[in-house]
Amino acid sequence: MDSAMTSLCRRTLLLLALLRSRVSAEAANPTGLATCPCIEWSALNQYRNDDGTLSYSPGGSGTSYPYPDTYGASQCLAHDAGLDPFCNRDSPPAWCSKEWCWVDKNACTGVQVFDSSFFPGASGYYSYETCGNSNTFSTWYQSSTGSPLGVVIDIIEGYLWSARSVLEDEYIRLADTNEECGYSDMCPCFECYQHEGWGSTPVDIGDVGGNIKAGTEAGLKKTLSCLLRSTAQLYSKTAAKESEAGKRVGWQYFGDQLAGSTSWWPNVEFCDANYDPRLRPWYAAGSSGPKDVIIVVDVSGSMRKDGRSELAKQATMTLLDTLEWKDYANIILFNDGIYAQYSPTMVSVDSCTRSKMKEWAGNLDWANGGTNFKAAVNAAFDTIKTSVDAGHTSMCQKAILFLTDGDAEFTAADYSSAQANSQKYDVTFFTYALGSGANTEFSKTIACQNGGVFYPVPDGGDLASIMSQYYSFFAAGQEICTSSFTSFTDVIAGTTLWPACLPVYDRRSSIAHLLGVTCMDVNMLA
Repeated sequence: MDSAMTSLCRRTLLLLALLRSRVSAEAANPTGLATCPCIEWSALNQYRNDDGTLSYSPGGSGTSYPYPDTYGASQCLAHDAGLDPFCNRDSPPAWCSKEWCWVDKNACTGVQVFDSSFFPGASGYYSYETCGNSNTFSTWYQSSTGSPLGVVIDIIEGYLWSARSVLEDEYIRLADTNEECGYSDMCPCFECYQHEGWGSTPVDIGDVGGNIKAGTEAGLKKTLSCLLRSTAQLYSKTAAKESEAGKRVGWQYFGDQLAGSTSWWPNVEFCDANYDPRLRPWYAAGSSGPKDVIIVVDVSGSMRKDGRSELAKQATMTLLDTLEWKDYANIILFNDGIYAQYSPTMVSVDSCTRSKMKEWAGNLDWANGGTNFKAAVNAAFDTIKTSVDAGHTSMCQKAILFLTDGDAEFTAADYSSAQANSQKYDVTFFTYALGSGANTEFSKTIACQNGGVFYPVPDGGDLASIMSQYYSFFAAGQEICTSSFTSFTDVIAGTTLWPACLPVYDRRSSIAHLLGVTCMDVNMLA
């Protein structure tokens, strides 16, 4: 680095130090509590440049940023204020302006301390609480009589927008590199222990776990490893400020659209190879918003062949898992007529209704009789009409998911009628031709005439995953700018969670494409 550039960097860091001092002027404990005093962290020397500044590389990448030589040391300051890459942006995370310092975890009692993810291998701990900064909601609640709901929403949305901004910028940077980053695995989790509030679920509240699905292409795996590392650094800082040491079950999490990788705070021992975040209700809700879905499945006798009926049943159950209380849905099973229909109208798919729909579907015979496409299509549109008239609708995007393995008559007049109804109710058709005997002409034509997508699925194919990706069609070209609040049962602790979720986009072209979804549970704050 030449002398002019070195001088500029030092002047910039000096100005940032003054900014942090101003932001921190009201710090309650300038050098921390007596029970957990601020210290200098000598192990940081391995990250020092020749001029004494620290070198920080996000995600272990090849890109580095100079940090002041006093970063985190000896005093309660807003040490992150104005620093790249997280806090020098229009919407920085709330922790950027909060005071903290390095501490000796063995010399701290009654104070939250967290392991730093910014400088791996240096085994350093830091604390916001010793500097007078506790959970944002708790601080507000002790000094205000206003509405707590609005405060919680504002806090969470601030963190979500910050995460979205950082991850989108990081993906653009990573897309043209060949970097690979380290991240903590979920399976196994070596530092997971039981904590207050988490019951029998062992977690590591000082770490963020990640998982990249087996079989992910090598180049994409490198990119995702660095993206997961970035989420770890974001989530760990947020947790240190807001989680109250994990006293409540509440997560931060990210799922990616490209390969189904995932990242969670806190880290947890989780070894389910079949887990896919894209098939969870929080992901579908966060990426596409409320929707009406009619699931229409052929249960004629030919579905007994090659295990097709079981594939169809499993796919239907998985589809239901992508829906939540803001979505309305129904299930129609057909053969030579309408074999069974869950309800005369669509229903809101809350957790209780989802369980009832699964139980209903699981008790039926999924392979019996002939095939009648016309009866099935007409029943789907009749259900939509009845639902709209009764107000049993999300008032948003509508989809008919039509699965068949057979062949049946469907005339030109039938196609015209379906097209007219699709235009009237703004319905998109997604069709799935299962196995070698399916009528692909019908499935392809009715999908293409009604703005949808046709999927041929071979016998034994991953029908559940293919059908459950319907919502990505709605996410394409549609940029969601508000957080989606939902509710679901946690697959780890079995508790009810209330997450807010926001989509993250790939912005390398003029049209934004879904990159993933980032979420934060309300449970984490209050």
